[in-house]
Amino acid sequence: QARYDQTRKEMESMKKLAVAAEADARAEMDRLVAEAEERGRLALVEVDEEHVRATERLEAKLQEAEEGRKRIEDGLLSTPTPLRRRKRLAIAAEGASDVADGQAGGAEEEEGPLSLTDLYEAKAAVEDELLYERRERARLELYLKKIQ
Repeated sequence: QARYDQTRKEMESMKKLAVAAEADARAEMDRLVAEAEERGRLALVEVDEEHVRATERLEAKLQEAEEGRKRIEDGLLSTPTPLRRRKRLAIAAEGASDVADGQAGGAEEEEGPLSLTDLYEAKAAVEDELLYERRERARLELYLKKIQ
């Protein structure tokens, strides 16, 4: 009988120890879960903050690019015709009227061969005109885009 009582006491103490160990294990598991949830929440907050900062940086770059585009468009739309081109147009208009008068009268002037300097001047004039035409085209395309 004594042995039975002793075994029963050992079993009861083992049950108490098992219950205490289970409670400790459950408390440790709850602590680990709470810690993991907190780390996850902090990581999400950090990622969200980084996303907000990246979005703000991209929006600032977009705003800067839009301002640059606007400055370029305003510059193209407000660029006046170069003075050389206006002079050439005036000279060409006078020359056309003189040629028309000359053809009607039957007298035309013949020019001699062009010198190297004349050729370079003609080339520079054609390059200036090409540059002007390209700028004018870009300006008109922008204007048409704004109208549409």
